[in-house]
Amino acid sequence: VELAVGRLVGDTAADVNELLRNSLAGPDFEGTPRAVLASWDFQDLDLGALRSVLNRVVAAGLEVDDETMIDNDLWVKDDLLDALGEPFSLHIHADHGNPWVVCAPPDKVHIDADDYEDAVADHAPTSRPFYGFNDCKVGMSLVADGLTDRLVHLGASGVLAASDTAFGYDPG
Repeated sequence: VELAVGRLVGDTAADVNELLRNSLAGPDFEGTPRAVLASWDFQDLDLGALRSVLNRVVAAGLEVDDETMIDNDLWVKDDLLDALGEPFSLHIHADHGNPWVVCAPPDKVHIDADDYEDAVADHAPTSRPFYGFNDCKVGMSLVADGLTDRLVHLGASGVLAASDTAFGYDPG
């Protein structure tokens, strides 16, 4: 659902139906109580006013097993893809992006829809993860075969993503 204009997003009626079915089923929080959080470049998930993101995820009973990917540049593309390769029910990514890719440190390395698909294809249809992206334009719905479209086809129960410029928070 695109909240800004109140419409369902999908290239076809089948896409909209797929998203609605996945949303109604929801993420499998009981079977896969794990969250994958990744941020850097002042896209803070655990500092300052946004500390509540990490705290609320943990308070909800989800495990965050790799906090080294939160708010620093000590992780790389393969660290994220390895974490996404194990079943999870929530993924939040905050960095740079566009409708087809998100980035990873240290040099804004692209992680594209094919990378996500390779990482989650074995478990996403049953874990039905919810995805959140604080990355510019990842949620833009007017493009074909973007990252969010692919995640819906892979079983996402929902995707919340910016359709234009996204901002982080510098706690300094």
